[in-house]
Amino acid sequence: MAVRLLLAAAEFQQQPLVQRFAASLKETGDAITSLLHETLSGTLAMDDLDAISEQLKATSSRRVDARTLSATSGTAGDDHSVDTDHLLRLIELSKDIAAAHDRLLHGKHGLGRARYGLAVAGGRTTAWAGAFPQNPFQAPVLIDMSGDAAQLAAGLVEGQLRETTELAKLMRLARLEIDRPDGADWQREALASLRWQDLRGDEYALCPPLVLIGSEEMLAGSGLGQLTWLLNSRLPVKVLVLQSLDFGIAGGSVHEPAQSPINNPRASLALLALAQRNAFVAQTSVADATHFGDSVLDALRHDGPALIQ
Repeated sequence: MAVRLLLAAAEFQQQPLVQRFAASLKETGDAITSLLHETLSGTLAMDDLDAISEQLKATSSRRVDARTLSATSGTAGDDHSVDTDHLLRLIELSKDIAAAHDRLLHGKHGLGRARYGLAVAGGRTTAWAGAFPQNPFQAPVLIDMSGDAAQLAAGLVEGQLRETTELAKLMRLARLEIDRPDGADWQREALASLRWQDLRGDEYALCPPLVLIGSEEMLAGSGLGQLTWLLNSRLPVKVLVLQSLDFGIAGGSVHEPAQSPINNPRASLALLALAQRNAFVAQTSVADATHFGDSVLDALRHDGPALIQ
């Protein structure tokens, strides 16, 4: 129940962000297409950008007469030349934006890009997480049995951040062509080394969060060191720690002596998480659906790691 509520909240939080960005992407793509039309208006046919692109790449001149492209792209109009570098950039941006828009909303299976990634730490949680249709997953899932779920989650979200960085770079490059600000050339060169740490807040929010789910035995026990490192990072990993209510029925004997809370890191997991200072931390229960939902949404909106116990 906790996992289903968490994933529903993640979908609720991320879908509007994706739709708004898709609309912005389409608007930017239309603006680039308009620029292409203006650049080639009355000069070349616009129905085969690939042919124009190949012809431009084959020329060694920085400027090309429109009539030299007529053999592959239509009939040239009046005698004037176009900037080959500028035209190539517009064509590539137009194609890349169209491909990104399709990938975001449709993709190979018609579902579009997943709104979150999911990693499940081994242990008791894998008994139901690995058995369809018992699980509620509609996103890519990694079920880890190695005990290194936190490190794997960090690697997965780095990949998601890289994809988000490429989308942000694409939009910034397009705006440079549309707005033509002073220093556009050096700004274009600087974007080649853009990292996810350089993203603005609105760009960073586009990254699908990585949800890490596991029991307290796995994440607060043997995986505590990795979890502590993860919570001290800036990575958008949201951790759901499922705390077992041990009534002596989940293995072991009811007569075994309880571990002292002072020596048991699970008993003070929330305090350890707070000590990292970068993480959003909440303790909640499915018994209070409102508090649980608010905690999850606040965790998803936090621009960094979060832990929900």
